[in-house]
Amino acid sequence: MDNKAGASGSTNPKGVKSPASCGICGKTFRGSNANTQAWRHYNAVHLKLRPYPCLYCNKSFSTSGNRKSHMMGQHRLEFDPQHLVGLKRKQVINLHFDRPK
Repeated sequence: MDNKAGASGSTNPKGVKSPASCGICGKTFRGSNANTQAWRHYNAVHLKLRPYPCLYCNKSFSTSGNRKSHMMGQHRLEFDPQHLVGLKRKQVINLHFDRPK
């Protein structure tokens, strides 16, 4: 991300964080994670990045919450992240297809 299009935020002399803002649309973010929020906003809204792929189909999502909703609705999963820990994508897909319909 370059300085023109990315998030801007700085610490003033007293150590208090100023709000971060998007360099493209000007949306501002406040709080201790303002720079992270601005970065995620920039990637999702302006770059249209979708780093959260569905484990069962070819769809991708900009947030993990959207992916979770999709998987629960479209693939009728009761979401339990503990059963996915340590598994590779192919193993998770095999779990899906091995289930009785």
